[in-house]
Amino acid sequence: MRKGEREDGKDKEDEKKEEEEEEEEKQGKLNEKETLIYERRKSTQIHLTLDFQKMIKEKMNIEEE
Repeated sequence: MRKGEREDGKDKEDEKKEEEEEEEEKQGKLNEKETLIYERRKSTQIHLTLDFQKMIKEKMNIEEE
C-alpha cells in the first residue's frame, strides 16, 4: 500500500471527490425542492390576490346599488 491509501485502494483525493459529488447532488435536490416550494407559494399568492380582487368588485357592486 502507498502512503495515504486505504485498504480498499482509494486515496484521500478520491474520497474528497466522492464527498464533493455527494454534496453537489444533495444541493441539487435542495434547489429543486426550494423551487417547487417557491412556485407553490407564488401560485397560492396569485389565487389569493384574484379572490381578493373579486371580493372587492362584489363589494363595490353592492355599494353602488
